[in-house]
Amino acid sequence: MNRIYSSYSEDEQKIIEKLAAEQGFTLSAFQKYCVMLYANEQGNVSPINELIDKMKSRLEEMEPNKPFIVSSLLPDEWPSLSRNDKMTISLSLKKYIQDHSTEFKINKKIRSNINQYIKY
Repeated sequence: MNRIYSSYSEDEQKIIEKLAAEQGFTLSAFQKYCVMLYANEQGNVSPINELIDKMKSRLEEMEPNKPFIVSSLLPDEWPSLSRNDKMTISLSLKKYIQDHSTEFKINKKIRSNINQYIKY
């Protein structure tokens, strides 16, 4: 995977840290997310944005009381995703669950780093 590095002033860094925290992203995941959003607005197809939209659609269609983990929402795509893409999608799911806490909750932890969720 290729990398692109950026430098920011202290004020810019603080803004980015605040926005990333609000969205539940790491700084690097947030930076990628923002760039891909911009690219998508310019008419370019962003697979990660499409996958996040697909994940959200599946959440809306999901039956209540059925436990799930992030990989089960994108079973065909998940195995071929990069670690970074998996992290971005996982963080997006975490934020979605937080924003929709009246519909979803963490059901239990699977190992120390995987959340199993459930829809009410």
